[in-house]
Amino acid sequence: MKLSGNGVRVNFRPMAVIASGVCVGIVLARELQGVRLSWVVCLFLGVLALILALKKVRRILLFICAVLLAFTRTTAAYPVMPAEGCYELRGKICETPCFKNGKHILVLNNTTLNGLRMNGRILLQCEQGMFSYEYGDIIAAEGSLTAFSSNKKGFNEFNHYISQGITARFECKTVNASKTGNSFDFYGFFLRLRAHIENTVSELFGDYSDIVSGMLLGDKSNISASLMDAFRRTGTAHLFAVSGLHVSIFVAFFMVIIPKRRPWLRVAVIGIFLLLYCALTAFAPSLVRASVMSICLMSADPFARRYDQLSSLSLAFVIITAFRPFALLSIGFQLSFCTVFTILLLNKPIVALMKNLHQSLSGALSVAICGTIGSLPLSAHYFNSLPLLGIFANIIIVPLAPLILVPSAIAVAAYIISPKAAQIAALAAVSVLRLTSEYLYTLSSIRFCSIDVPSPSLFSVLTLFVPMFVVSPYFICGKKRKAIYALTAFAAATLLIVLSASKA
Repeated sequence: MKLSGNGVRVNFRPMAVIASGVCVGIVLARELQGVRLSWVVCLFLGVLALILALKKVRRILLFICAVLLAFTRTTAAYPVMPAEGCYELRGKICETPCFKNGKHILVLNNTTLNGLRMNGRILLQCEQGMFSYEYGDIIAAEGSLTAFSSNKKGFNEFNHYISQGITARFECKTVNASKTGNSFDFYGFFLRLRAHIENTVSELFGDYSDIVSGMLLGDKSNISASLMDAFRRTGTAHLFAVSGLHVSIFVAFFMVIIPKRRPWLRVAVIGIFLLLYCALTAFAPSLVRASVMSICLMSADPFARRYDQLSSLSLAFVIITAFRPFALLSIGFQLSFCTVFTILLLNKPIVALMKNLHQSLSGALSVAICGTIGSLPLSAHYFNSLPLLGIFANIIIVPLAPLILVPSAIAVAAYIISPKAAQIAALAAVSVLRLTSEYLYTLSSIRFCSIDVPSPSLFSVLTLFVPMFVVSPYFICGKKRKAIYALTAFAAATLLIVLSASKA
């Protein structure tokens, strides 16, 4: 679909229009909480009537419908928070319990407060425990219920926890727990399988087990603060977000062993594997996004369709937010989609600038550059830092990642059959891990590896995607006009960022 006028054409994708409307609808639902719903409905109906009166094209109507549906879905899912105070709580442990900072951390669902049902999950923090808690145990306790902070200038507790379906915090000194026999359910099965894999990783990789668990399963909770800081300062923390890099490695493996003449077998095997992998990581949004895009790519040939990256990215966005609208508020979700979106926008222009290099080399460099650029705006907003050497770190680390992930996965799978063979594969992964860790520590110790910056507003940093879009293949016009538009948009975005950062 193309919209033309004054010599400018914009390549539209219907699914991208829907995804944009869904994003706007979720943001509106988040920002308009507490506003009378009748006023909001009147506003939407007024805008819709105006568009219909002006006889605009169907894509605008499609956008408005997506906004309305997403707004309704998010508003309906918004939790009703009871008043803060002391309550009698009862609920069921629905995630793997953990112990941090001298407290048991339990996530409960099917909760009641003073006998009344509560929406969403509860994060329970208990100072003392009588026994080891497990998934499925029934918990009863007396304590205080508090809401999460919604501070927009710092770490937003509410956005962080609501993206996981957790609506409030409950603190108590002791709890009463009862075993339920842990009747079988698929989610509990995958949680136990995940715990078994983590135990296997711990036995095989020793001091590097926390890094391997983070790279394979996305679990960053046990990684040391110094190492995590090194990854963040060098812009390589995305290795712990199980996503496109991980999926591409495993998909490539299946494509090698399954012949090309069996396309439907490829789709079925890869689809089942990715579904199980998503379940193993509790359906991490970044992994679901990568999986949807990979399945779309695999299905293109059997259906005799042309694969379109932007449409598949938009489809992944719509699918995830349809089931979990508050996932949009997650930092990991935003980083994942913004990074991939940047690659779609800038990959071809950057590759064109490196036309004298070998195609594979220019492609690898372009992805590293695009990935770093895509994460910079959100890094400035959320972490108050800019990893200036991120490109150099990713150029080295990203090609080495398969040498860590593949042997690690083989070692975990082989451990059941032959522990000795598993140890050999683990040794190969540890050798690469040792080199990458030392490289990152060295790079992060450089004074200008990362600089601290005032936190600009989220809206202002997102305006940087406008000049990126202008220079992308989706915006078609003459080179001179494109350059003028891009520079103007970049100057306006920079001014907004500077003004918002000065107020921080």
